[in-house]
Amino acid sequence: MDLNKSNFANILYEVAEEEGIRIESFSDDWAHRLNKDGIIRYIVGYQFPLNSGSVRELCQDKALTYGMLNDAGIPASTHLFLPNDEGSAEASVEAHEYIAEIMLKMYGTIVIKDNYGTGGNKVFRASDPEEYRRIMKNIYTSSYAASISPFLDIENEYRIIMLKDEPMLVIRKDRPFTVGDDGKRVYT
Repeated sequence: MDLNKSNFANILYEVAEEEGIRIESFSDDWAHRLNKDGIIRYIVGYQFPLNSGSVRELCQDKALTYGMLNDAGIPASTHLFLPNDEGSAEASVEAHEYIAEIMLKMYGTIVIKDNYGTGGNKVFRASDPEEYRRIMKNIYTSSYAASISPFLDIENEYRIIMLKDEPMLVIRKDRPFTVGDDGKRVYT
């Protein structure tokens, strides 16, 4: 294990070694070139060379992923698509405000995200309409869509990497937390 590398990069190197694959890193471990028996493949970010471009796009789009999982009967956290298509960020925020109001009444706290973002960037919680408006304006300044979902206080989140209907790797996402005066964990 290389302490200068991310857990993800260390896993890639470990698997490559086990499989006799030569691996090289680029752009501070963001991209990797794999070479075995003269066959070269690339992993860029978390994108593996196994899926078509359309599958990649489906996985990048939070609301679309939810819709497809829900349609297939697979439990998933609701993500509603909120496009920035009203001509201005302000108009788009107002056009979708009723959805936020309904969800705030139902759940108390909602999560608003860049619908296509990764790495936890542009992910916010809102507990009132004013927070919703401020966050949505922020997202709409750099994105053409947001997604909105209920806030779920989930202690453990897992990512499962499948290959030919078989789970190949399970990753638990560690969430930062603080311990309150009552000794209970409060996840941030």
